[in-house]
Amino acid sequence: MQVSNGTNQDDKAEQELVLPITAEAYLLDVGVTYPPLPNGNPNNIGIDFGIIKVCESSLKQITLENKGKYKVGFKFAPRSLLMQDLFTFIPMEGVLTPKGQLKV
Repeated sequence: MQVSNGTNQDDKAEQELVLPITAEAYLLDVGVTYPPLPNGNPNNIGIDFGIIKVCESSLKQITLENKGKYKVGFKFAPRSLLMQDLFTFIPMEGVLTPKGQLKV
């Protein structure tokens, strides 16, 4: 970094400082585990609520797992008003600690 005392861009630097900079690149590694399918088979594609009658409710739980070494924030943001009316997420947002799990 060069430091000068003048406002003119032609002023020569009065002092040069070397600033050490360190950085680390890392991968966000969050896993989602869905409940098994109605036939008992493992599920890696989403939540299957099966057949639900009108005005009935159904509760399904997923597990979020932070496999990384830094905390990771999450927030469920349904894209439409209809989705907001039909689905409830508890908690809606939070932080997963490193190697932590949370049932939603």
